[in-house]
Amino acid sequence: MTRISCHTQQTWVAAIRRLAKAASTCRVAVAYCGNEGYEFFPDMPADLPEELRVIVDASEDSVRRGLTNPKGLDHLLGLPCELRSLKALHAKVLIFDQGAALVGSTNMSKSSTAQYQMGLELSDSKVIGQLVKWFDDELWAIAEPVDSETTKRLMKIWPAHEFNGPVPGKKTNLPRWRREIPQAPPTPSQVKPSVTAREIKQLLAQFNNNECPYRKDGG
Repeated sequence: MTRISCHTQQTWVAAIRRLAKAASTCRVAVAYCGNEGYEFFPDMPADLPEELRVIVDASEDSVRRGLTNPKGLDHLLGLPCELRSLKALHAKVLIFDQGAALVGSTNMSKSSTAQYQMGLELSDSKVIGQLVKWFDDELWAIAEPVDSETTKRLMKIWPAHEFNGPVPGKKTNLPRWRREIPQAPPTPSQVKPSVTAREIKQLLAQFNNNECPYRKDGG
């Protein structure tokens, strides 16, 4: 029997974290990501899916309009997460293995969970199989990779604010993140060697001539 559950903005984040904790693979296609997008996922590394793939609209147009925050993308990279961008993406779909999916209207931002939202939790294997194929073949295959160099470039056009839509009288707070904000790994261009090329060549020459200044015992 197919089970369908409804989620509002008050239960959406908890549903994501619950399903992600039980999954080994998580596919995410959500239009916009705020600074706190990483808080939508489990806060303990051991509870994160082994494979986390996320597609958002990180196009320059969306960043300029304050819809997708480059800092939020940087935090996602630090989860770690394989991140891609697809311009004009407007879906809000999360797929967990082949067993469950969330389809709704909520972006990965605090402002989005402060609005009236609705989403469905699905468990129909046939429907989820169609969602997996849609994600892999129609989105992931054409989306562009996002890395820390991309987020650094996008920060130059970020307007320093996020979109604030209509907010209902009662706000919904996201679960508190109990760890440090994830930091993206450094890129090769950000890593500076502590020795010069000349020193490396000299050390190699000493190795070749059995004149290595370091003992085998590590002294």
